[in-house]
Amino acid sequence: MSKAAIESTIAALKQGQITVLRDDIGAHPCSYLFCGASSITDEQLCFMVNRARGIVCAALSETRVRNLHLPMMTSRLSSPATPDFTASVESRRGVTTGISAADRARTLRVLAGTRDPRRDLVMPGHIFPISAKSGGVLVRHGIPEAAVDLLRLAQLVPVAALCHLLDEDGEYMSSADVENLALEQKLPSVGLSEVISYRMATESLVEKVAESELPTKAAGDFQAFAYRSLHDGAEHFALTKGDIAASSDPVLVRVQAENRVGDLIGSKQAPQRGVMLGALQQIQKEGCGIFVYVRHPRKGFLAKQVRSLNRGTETTPAGAGLRQTGIGAQILRSLGARRIKLLSSSTTPLVGLEAFDIEIAGRVPFESVSTKRNITINQSPDSR
Repeated sequence: MSKAAIESTIAALKQGQITVLRDDIGAHPCSYLFCGASSITDEQLCFMVNRARGIVCAALSETRVRNLHLPMMTSRLSSPATPDFTASVESRRGVTTGISAADRARTLRVLAGTRDPRRDLVMPGHIFPISAKSGGVLVRHGIPEAAVDLLRLAQLVPVAALCHLLDEDGEYMSSADVENLALEQKLPSVGLSEVISYRMATESLVEKVAESELPTKAAGDFQAFAYRSLHDGAEHFALTKGDIAASSDPVLVRVQAENRVGDLIGSKQAPQRGVMLGALQQIQKEGCGIFVYVRHPRKGFLAKQVRSLNRGTETTPAGAGLRQTGIGAQILRSLGARRIKLLSSSTTPLVGLEAFDIEIAGRVPFESVSTKRNITINQSPDSR
């Protein structure tokens, strides 16, 4: 991590300057021009449009989105990696067509400063807000989260103006061209991985709240830990076997997102219970490992899971697990895991873990355990 790059970017933002924000951990590395929306000038917006060439967006915290009553643009076809766009907006007053640099700059300033959105904003418009996850890059390693985090670190209004850097052919601008632009225009540049590493080094989103021994029927004795998320209060669960910190070999790890239907009962559409038991038995066989269970904090998610059974599709919490969140990574770090072997049959690359100082040394496929013999409730004499 380059602490100097973070500090240089924060200083520039405080002075109302444009900076470069690079997505250096995604599957498709790309970069953005970025500044605080509360003080953006017409000239800065014009510079963004002319030099970056992408769509002008605004990254807002989830709290700000709620306070502005901005409806989300949702789609059944969207993927977990798709940014959380809201309906587009426009300033109600002081604009003409809304598309000029001056009009869009005004809309961005209104978006950052209004206390009465129904009076000051109309929909649709020419600025495209994106909701950044509460908890920032430690929850989802995305550019909107990084932009909002940097503005918070600069003690500015957490509403960012973003514009994708494209070349003259309309493709992602190459890293070399981005670097040249930053040098030419004297723009501070910072990578997403650096923002994650900086926040990881200075704060945490989880705290350990309980610890106990847990004997299991399926896979022997484990040490159980309860963790609480500091940003939403959700409680997460971890099981460990063996001495994690002392292990010289990569530690066997399974991170699983909550699915109450699948976890409690198991079904063709939601077989998580069998997967969970299979992972625990694999850890028992290895003699050392970690199972992390990441819960979903939002109300209404159980109903969404049940409705998904009608469609014959499995519903996985957006932003949960190592694939999309830093919660699992922070728990693994707390337990002493640095080099891991991922218990997974998937071959999908997991990007961004290096920013959390976790290395995937390999993957270990395993078999799900049939749950047919596990659904009988063992009643105590008092419960008969």
